[in-house]
Amino acid sequence: MTRPAPRRSSRPRTRPRSSPGARGGFLGLSLEHDRGDMARAVLEGIAQSAAEALRAYEAESLAPSRIRAVGGGTKNAVWLQAISDISGYPQEVVGGSGAAQGDAMLAACAVGMTRPDLLDDWVDVQRSVAPRTELAPLYARQSAAYRAFYRATRDIVSDLNELRSHDQ
Repeated sequence: MTRPAPRRSSRPRTRPRSSPGARGGFLGLSLEHDRGDMARAVLEGIAQSAAEALRAYEAESLAPSRIRAVGGGTKNAVWLQAISDISGYPQEVVGGSGAAQGDAMLAACAVGMTRPDLLDDWVDVQRSVAPRTELAPLYARQSAAYRAFYRATRDIVSDLNELRSHDQ
Protein backbone atom coordinates (compact mmCIF):
# COMPACT_ATOMS: atom_id res chain seq x y z
CA MET A 1 0.00 0.00 0.00
CA THR A 2 1.33 3.43 -0.92
CA ARG A 3 1.46 5.93 1.91
CA PRO A 4 0.92 9.62 1.25
CA ALA A 5 4.10 11.67 1.15
CA PRO A 6 4.52 14.57 3.55
CA ARG A 7 3.78 17.92 1.95
CA ARG A 8 6.15 20.82 1.80
CA SER A 9 5.19 24.44 1.41
CA SER A 10 7.72 26.86 -0.06
CA ARG A 11 7.64 30.43 -1.20
CA PRO A 12 10.58 31.28 -3.44
CA ARG A 13 11.52 34.88 -4.12
CA THR A 14 10.20 34.61 -7.66
CA ARG A 15 6.55 34.07 -6.80
CA PRO A 16 4.04 36.77 -7.78
CA ARG A 17 3.17 37.92 -4.26
CA SER A 18 6.51 38.03 -2.55
CA SER A 19 6.79 36.95 1.06
CA PRO A 20 10.49 37.36 1.79
CA GLY A 21 10.15 36.06 5.35
CA ALA A 22 8.28 32.90 4.38
CA ARG A 23 9.88 29.56 5.10
CA GLY A 24 9.19 25.99 4.00
CA GLY A 25 7.98 23.24 6.25
CA PHE A 26 6.79 19.64 6.20
CA LEU A 27 3.23 18.80 7.13
CA GLY A 28 2.05 15.27 7.90
CA LEU A 29 5.51 13.83 8.42
CA SER A 30 5.58 10.53 10.31
CA LEU A 31 8.08 7.81 11.12
CA GLU A 32 6.77 5.89 8.08
CA HIS A 33 8.22 8.49 5.71
CA ASP A 34 11.75 8.25 4.40
CA ARG A 35 14.19 10.53 2.61
CA GLY A 36 12.61 9.74 -0.75
CA ASP A 37 9.21 10.91 0.52
CA MET A 38 10.77 14.11 1.81
CA ALA A 39 12.65 14.73 -1.43
CA ARG A 40 9.45 14.29 -3.43
CA ALA A 41 7.63 16.66 -1.06
CA VAL A 42 10.31 19.30 -1.69
CA LEU A 43 9.95 18.91 -5.46
CA GLU A 44 6.16 19.04 -5.23
CA GLY A 45 6.33 22.13 -3.00
CA ILE A 46 8.44 23.94 -5.59
CA ALA A 47 6.08 22.73 -8.33
CA GLN A 48 3.14 24.10 -6.32
CA SER A 49 4.85 27.49 -6.21
CA ALA A 50 5.47 27.40 -9.97
CA ALA A 51 1.81 26.53 -10.55
CA GLU A 52 0.78 29.42 -8.31
CA ALA A 53 2.88 31.79 -10.43
CA LEU A 54 1.16 30.48 -13.56
CA ARG A 55 -2.26 31.02 -11.93
CA ALA A 56 -1.27 34.63 -11.23
CA TYR A 57 -0.55 35.11 -14.94
CA GLU A 58 -3.86 33.47 -15.83
CA ALA A 59 -5.70 35.85 -13.46
CA GLU A 60 -4.24 38.77 -15.46
CA SER A 61 -5.23 37.15 -18.79
CA LEU A 62 -1.55 36.49 -19.51
CA ALA A 63 -1.56 32.68 -19.52
CA PRO A 64 1.43 31.33 -21.45
CA SER A 65 0.76 29.66 -24.78
CA ARG A 66 3.55 27.20 -23.98
CA ILE A 67 6.15 26.51 -21.33
CA ARG A 68 9.73 25.67 -22.12
CA ALA A 69 11.95 24.10 -19.49
CA VAL A 70 15.70 24.74 -19.64
CA GLY A 71 18.78 24.16 -17.56
CA GLY A 72 19.72 21.81 -14.76
CA GLY A 73 16.20 21.21 -13.49
CA THR A 74 15.35 19.46 -16.74
CA LYS A 75 17.58 16.56 -15.69
CA ASN A 76 15.10 15.65 -12.93
CA ALA A 77 12.21 13.77 -14.56
CA VAL A 78 10.20 13.61 -11.31
CA TRP A 79 10.36 17.38 -10.87
CA LEU A 80 9.40 18.09 -14.50
CA GLN A 81 6.47 15.70 -14.23
CA ALA A 82 5.33 17.24 -10.93
CA ILE A 83 5.35 20.72 -12.47
CA SER A 84 3.24 19.55 -15.41
CA ASP A 85 0.88 17.49 -13.24
CA ILE A 86 0.33 20.25 -10.67
CA SER A 87 0.10 23.18 -13.10
CA GLY A 88 -1.82 21.33 -15.79
CA TYR A 89 0.57 22.72 -18.41
CA PRO A 90 2.65 20.61 -20.78
CA GLN A 91 6.33 21.54 -21.00
CA GLU A 92 8.78 21.49 -23.86
CA VAL A 93 12.23 20.48 -22.62
CA VAL A 94 14.84 22.25 -24.70
CA GLY A 95 18.56 21.76 -25.14
CA GLY A 96 21.13 24.47 -25.51
CA SER A 97 22.66 26.87 -23.04
CA GLY A 98 19.60 27.28 -20.86
CA ALA A 99 18.69 30.69 -19.51
CA ALA A 100 21.74 32.31 -21.15
CA GLN A 101 20.40 31.29 -24.55
CA GLY A 102 17.01 32.78 -23.68
CA ASP A 103 18.74 36.02 -22.66
CA ALA A 104 20.59 36.08 -25.99
CA MET A 105 17.32 35.53 -27.86
CA LEU A 106 15.66 38.45 -26.06
CA ALA A 107 18.69 40.67 -26.69
CA ALA A 108 18.70 39.76 -30.40
CA CYS A 109 15.06 40.83 -30.64
CA ALA A 110 15.73 44.03 -28.71
CA VAL A 111 18.50 45.16 -31.07
CA GLY A 112 16.63 44.13 -34.23
CA MET A 113 18.76 41.10 -35.18
CA THR A 114 15.66 38.91 -35.31
CA ARG A 115 11.94 38.95 -34.66
CA PRO A 116 10.05 37.06 -31.93
CA ASP A 117 8.15 35.03 -34.53
CA LEU A 118 11.46 33.62 -35.81
CA LEU A 119 12.84 32.46 -32.44
CA ASP A 120 11.50 28.91 -32.76
CA ASP A 121 14.38 28.32 -35.21
CA TRP A 122 16.80 28.95 -32.30
CA VAL A 123 15.23 26.31 -30.06
CA ASP A 124 15.99 22.58 -29.94
CA VAL A 125 12.94 20.91 -28.35
CA GLN A 126 14.21 17.55 -27.12
CA ARG A 127 11.06 16.16 -25.54
CA SER A 128 7.71 17.09 -24.07
CA VAL A 129 6.24 16.43 -20.63
CA ALA A 130 2.45 16.20 -20.57
CA PRO A 131 0.36 16.54 -17.42
CA ARG A 132 -1.23 13.30 -16.27
CA THR A 133 -4.88 14.33 -16.18
CA GLU A 134 -5.85 11.36 -14.02
CA LEU A 135 -3.87 12.97 -11.17
CA ALA A 136 -5.59 16.38 -11.47
CA PRO A 137 -8.12 15.72 -8.64
CA LEU A 138 -5.35 14.61 -6.27
CA TYR A 139 -3.17 17.63 -7.03
CA ALA A 140 -6.15 20.00 -6.80
CA ARG A 141 -6.65 18.79 -3.21
CA GLN A 142 -2.93 19.09 -2.54
CA SER A 143 -2.91 22.64 -3.95
CA ALA A 144 -5.75 23.64 -1.65
CA ALA A 145 -3.87 22.18 1.34
CA TYR A 146 -0.68 23.96 0.22
CA ARG A 147 -2.45 27.36 0.15
CA ALA A 148 -4.20 26.68 3.47
CA PHE A 149 -0.90 25.67 5.10
CA TYR A 150 0.70 28.92 3.98
CA ARG A 151 -2.21 31.06 5.21
CA ALA A 152 -2.33 29.23 8.54
CA THR A 153 1.39 29.57 9.25
CA ARG A 154 2.46 32.91 7.74
CA ASP A 155 1.87 34.94 10.94
CA ILE A 156 3.63 32.32 13.08
CA VAL A 157 6.60 32.25 10.71
CA SER A 158 6.72 36.06 10.71
CA ASP A 159 6.81 36.06 14.52
CA LEU A 160 9.59 33.46 14.54
CA ASN A 161 11.59 35.50 12.02
CA GLU A 162 11.20 38.57 14.22
CA LEU A 163 12.42 36.64 17.25
CA ARG A 164 15.38 35.36 15.25
CA SER A 165 16.34 38.87 14.18
CA HIS A 166 16.51 39.93 17.85
CA ASP A 167 18.90 37.06 18.61
CA GLN A 168 21.46 38.25 16.06
